[in-house]
Amino acid sequence: LVLQQNSPARIAGRDRPGQEIRATFRGVTATALAASDGRWQVTLPAGPAGGPFELKVEGSATRTVRDVLVGEVWLASGQSNMQWLLSQCAQAGADSAAADFPTIRFFTVPTRATPDPQEDVAAGWRTLTPATAPDLSAAAFYFARRLQSTLAVPIGLIVSAWGGTPA
Repeated sequence: LVLQQNSPARIAGRDRPGQEIRATFRGVTATALAASDGRWQVTLPAGPAGGPFELKVEGSATRTVRDVLVGEVWLASGQSNMQWLLSQCAQAGADSAAADFPTIRFFTVPTRATPDPQEDVAAGWRTLTPATAPDLSAAAFYFARRLQSTLAVPIGLIVSAWGGTPA
């Protein structure tokens, strides 16, 4: 995953009510108590771009997220133009084959109609490789590639696009 550089990072989750939570990232630990509904959140301090780092969250169980990068995080949202996949482009073969970008990550939000807000989705962060590139929004791919070449920091893309839906 990629966290936004120079911005505090809010980490949230659920555990048993009253459970003490300890989140450690870049040598800094933040603590919280899970509320009566089990929800908790901590805020980790802002830091410069870099990585990979490890994020460790301890509560009733311990979860460690490895290979965490800090850089620029962007939302790529829209309808058909943003949903258009790299695999559908004329240069898809060459651009996909050259897509070896270990510090560009993307998270594609699944398209699922629901009348209620959702707290979680069945998706995760993926590294941009020749195997994953064809499934990425073409606009997001070209944007991330250009942004990284300009800024020289890790890039995180959250792609939330669904063509043909009412605004």
